[in-house]
Amino acid sequence: MLDNIDRKFRLKERITKPFLRNINPNYVSILGLLLSIPTGYLIFMEFYLFASIFLILHSYCDILDGAIAKKYKKTKKGDFLDHTFDRLSDTFIFLGLTFNPKINSVLGFLTIIIILLVSYLGTQSQALTKKRLYSGFGRADRFLLLFIFLIVSEFWFVLNYGVLLILILSLISFVYRFFIILKSL
Repeated sequence: MLDNIDRKFRLKERITKPFLRNINPNYVSILGLLLSIPTGYLIFMEFYLFASIFLILHSYCDILDGAIAKKYKKTKKGDFLDHTFDRLSDTFIFLGLTFNPKINSVLGFLTIIIILLVSYLGTQSQALTKKRLYSGFGRADRFLLLFIFLIVSEFWFVLNYGVLLILILSLISFVYRFFIILKSL
């Protein structure tokens, strides 16, 4: 969903332009991975405002590493590391949610499984059709929704509803991507 908005308004380009430097984007990917650990921990500890700040920093690194790689010729190795670190980051952040005492742990584990499967289908599409599939409710959408629910939960606890909404939208995306890939084969 956010990808369509970005194509129209070029938001990623605007927010990364001041920080584009010819550095190894893998370092930025590593920083993003490292930022996901305190993000998950702060969610687990119920410090939602601080968790939302770390989530924004993590997400920015995820955008920046891709922009650097694109501008300065990304490598297959970097792409592999980026996708692997993204899955690890998703897991760290959503484990924080899953083990949060106010979150239903079954809901949390189901959400982790589905978001990993959605991402898996994106890479399967790339492997089978040579085209990465980003359609549906993707990572950026997931983190934007999580960010909003973290901020609101600082004042009024609604995080269970946020996780449930992320699960439902991710499940819809999984089914959608599955049939898109199946149709293209």
